Amino acid sequence: MARRQIDRNKANLALQSGLLKDREQLGQGRGFISDRTLEELQANVDIAKADLGAAEANRALAANQVNVAAATVEKIKTLLAYTQIVAPFDGVVARRQVNRADLVQGATATRTMPSAGSLFTVQRIDVISGVLRCSGKRCTPPHLGAPAIVKSSGFDGKSFVGKVTRFSLRLDPETRNMRTEINLPNSDERLYPGMYAEVSLEMNRHPDVLTIPVAAVGSDGVGNFVYTITDDRITRLTVRTGLTDKGRMEVTGILSEGTPVVASIKDVPLPGTVVQPMVDEDP
Repeated sequence: MARRQIDRNKANLALQSGLLKDREQLGQGRGFISDRTLEELQANVDIAKADLGAAEANRALAANQVNVAAATVEKIKTLLAYTQIVAPFDGVVARRQVNRADLVQGATATRTMPSAGSLFTVQRIDVISGVLRCSGKRCTPPHLGAPAIVKSSGFDGKSFVGKVTRFSLRLDPETRNMRTEINLPNSDERLYPGMYAEVSLEMNRHPDVLTIPVAAVGSDGVGNFVYTITDDRITRLTVRTGLTDKGRMEVTGILSEGTPVVASIKDVPLPGTVVQPMVDEDP
């Protein structure tokens, strides 16, 4: 309507301007048109210009009203969205602290009734996050994405494989442990938040190294050593040790894969004693 009114006022201004121009041409030097008539025509042109200005102002006002209405619509949409509480992830309601018709108000430190900040507890269970604390003496920071083997009671020894997602890189000042978090896929929803479990982390890997039973390695003030069999005689051999895992220890030095090693240093005869070795086929 505002745009059409402007078109109408423009047409009226053009009409009044044309009439004034024609009358001015007739009145020049001929006296056919009186000055009063010309003044009235000029006044009509001025009125038409004023009407056009008012129409343009009305159009600007209408445009602003449209913008205000659009902003009001967005505001109402936002307020309507507050009538629904939507979790940022898919999960299950693990705890509910409000019932239908309960009065819920803004959260404050002294308010005991349910507040807007504590209506429900929603937990995601398709992926379970586990928290463990590694001893500072044994635990070096694992690699992100390193595998974690998890065993929980009630699954007949079944293991679940997760990955390291984050670690704190600091030790707790009270326990001297490092907080480490892992994620476990749980698409079948067999695991639940809050469960206790045993976790095995791969802290380091040394492939294709020489290992011997832990009981075969001795230690004294000089260093680590093993007893080997050379020409059917007991021989002491100094070695350097590395990782220990599942009862076996990594050894480095002059010890080779084909060298026979006494399986346990307990009650071993003195070096140089003649013995008849019995080979253990266990690698």
